[in-house]
Amino acid sequence: MRPVGIVSGRPRGPGRPVRDAAAAAAASAEAQVAEGAYRLVAIDPTKAPDDSGGKDWFLYRIAQGENLIRGYKRGSRAGVTAEVEQIVVSLNERRGVRRGRVDLTTTAKPTAQAAEPRERDADS
Repeated sequence: MRPVGIVSGRPRGPGRPVRDAAAAAAASAEAQVAEGAYRLVAIDPTKAPDDSGGKDWFLYRIAQGENLIRGYKRGSRAGVTAEVEQIVVSLNERRGVRRGRVDLTTTAKPTAQAAEPRERDADS
């Protein structure tokens, strides 16, 4: 009897690698770190920032290479996690945009003479 694949339940063989979702996610995260992408490091409960009320505050940390972004959000852990993950996605999307001069081409506008046909005198 042949071993069964973890995800698909189909038999695996020498030509069929096993796809483990956790391993694939880890490989993707490692690739992003190598590229310098932003990634969520941690979300931890914390005290409210100065002059703020409530007890449902979280401190989140986002890293890009050696840079670290620290921020505070209020809400449930699930809600804060979803919002911070969206921030990370937005930061990474902005990272992909290359700023600089765009090569523009101009087209010649028709001159007034070309745009309006001249009338000829009847005498000529």
